[in-house]
Amino acid sequence: MASLNRPLVANLDFDDIKEDIINHFRDNEEFQDYNFEGSALNTLIDILAYNTHLNAVTANFSINEMFINSAQKRENIIAIAKGMNYVPSSTTSAKVDVTINVPRLGNERSFVIPVGTTLTATSGNTTFTFNLTQDAIAQFLTGDTSKQVKLTFVQGKMLTDRFVQTESNTSFPTFELLNGNVDTKTIAVRVNDAKYTRLDPENESINTLDGTSTIFFVEETTNEKHRIRLGNGTIGKKPNVGDEIVVSYLTSDGANANGISSFSISVSGRSDISIVSNGTSFGGATIESERSIKDNAPHWFQSQF
Repeated sequence: MASLNRPLVANLDFDDIKEDIINHFRDNEEFQDYNFEGSALNTLIDILAYNTHLNAVTANFSINEMFINSAQKRENIIAIAKGMNYVPSSTTSAKVDVTINVPRLGNERSFVIPVGTTLTATSGNTTFTFNLTQDAIAQFLTGDTSKQVKLTFVQGKMLTDRFVQTESNTSFPTFELLNGNVDTKTIAVRVNDAKYTRLDPENESINTLDGTSTIFFVEETTNEKHRIRLGNGTIGKKPNVGDEIVVSYLTSDGANANGISSFSISVSGRSDISIVSNGTSFGGATIESERSIKDNAPHWFQSQF
């Protein structure tokens, strides 16, 4: 059987591929004396080399994006980490501990410091807002004229997204949050005003869940945004068509709000409440980097066994 005259397939660089194609032509008698540099065939060879080079680069990128160590696109790194049951850290809000003085009005026995009470601070040319994320109570004893209460405030802008479930056959229905820089630890979900509990990899156990469990999951999507995922009727309660899903959360300035120590307080209807002492804001951080996810996800996966 006559041997087949096949072109060499060994290079990925455009110039090397083109040279391999020309050498292949020159191995054929009819092209041995052909001037490849000054002919129309040179243009065709350029196209062949470009197409081969493009296919090689595309294949290389595609294979690289399948593995967490070589992937470059964040959404692919996130998808691979998800298979390892790893949830990357979101932007984290700075916190500050503050002691406030609440004067007693008349004979009131207690005063509720409501969610939405804020601290305002300025650092450079930027103004930051710190929020009280749950109600606090100043309890007065007999003879008290005021009460000092220690509170923790969290930096960010408090936002609310509202959704309506429109499909009945959706498995694990998802709802995309409309804003970026979300501190996912501050996400609160209510379905028809019933509070749902977030399920994280470190505390999840499907053995204790059923179709009535009021839970939700948080996932990162594209452009460093997030979405919530509700149950499918087997793992977690599935929303019905027409159910209202209300998601509240803080969008944060991350590490930019660290190191602040001067604040003013605003309590609705109570201008007499003042700050007695406060610490310095701490704990703010940017969203987890791709390098950190690559390092942490495999170790997290191993630690589960």
